[in-house]
Amino acid sequence: MSATCSITVRNAQTLTFASPTQAKTYGDAGFTAAATGAQTTVNYAVTAGADVAEVDSSTGALTIKGVGTATVTATAEETDEYAGATASYTLTVDRKAVTVTADDSGKFAGAPDPELTVTITGLVGSDTIHCTVARAAGEAVGTYVITPSGAAEQGNYTVTYQTGTFTIKEITYSVSGSFDGSGKLVATVTAPKGSVLIAAAYEAGGRMADTKTYEVTAAVNNGTHTFTDLKTGTGYTYKLMLVNGSTYAPLCAAWEG
Repeated sequence: MSATCSITVRNAQTLTFASPTQAKTYGDAGFTAAATGAQTTVNYAVTAGADVAEVDSSTGALTIKGVGTATVTATAEETDEYAGATASYTLTVDRKAVTVTADDSGKFAGAPDPELTVTITGLVGSDTIHCTVARAAGEAVGTYVITPSGAAEQGNYTVTYQTGTFTIKEITYSVSGSFDGSGKLVATVTAPKGSVLIAAAYEAGGRMADTKTYEVTAAVNNGTHTFTDLKTGTGYTYKLMLVNGSTYAPLCAAWEG
């Protein structure tokens, strides 16, 4: 009696990356680190840190997604002729540095923390950085220092807050108007950009009949706006109101239709 056995001997292949490490900063462009030495098809995968990076399985092209450490592994397939092989590199992504500075156009609106317009340098895409100002409720309008909201490190960023000061300004606005007798209410506006002007038509007896609004933009700030589609006619009264955030300007005088 005899027995037959077969032994498959596969050739070894060596898979390597040019460098075992890659160091990047959040916001850097993607890159491709391809493994070399393979005799068979190579596939790439992020084997740790999927929240930090993603990689094209065929090409090795990598996209940075966040801050932290990731491991990228290349695998050469095993075939009848060649044994499989793997190689990895470690990617470290550091936080991106951003700078927050005040542009001297803060607006006091009566809230504990005033609205503040700031310039943020170094953000990536649509990411945001949050900040507030050092002013307690009841403090007068004046000059204050911008401070962080939370830790100096926020998400994918190391945040630097400029140590200079800025001025919190009172909101100034005014609105007046007149009815021209032909179905048009003409308003003259002085108000910050982003305010909303409300025109209301009241019937005899004080019941509101119609309202129209428009946002004050840079183009019409300190200019005029004409409401052409309010209810008109004998017996109607017109009033104007200006809204800025949670701050309401007093009702203006009424004009009879």
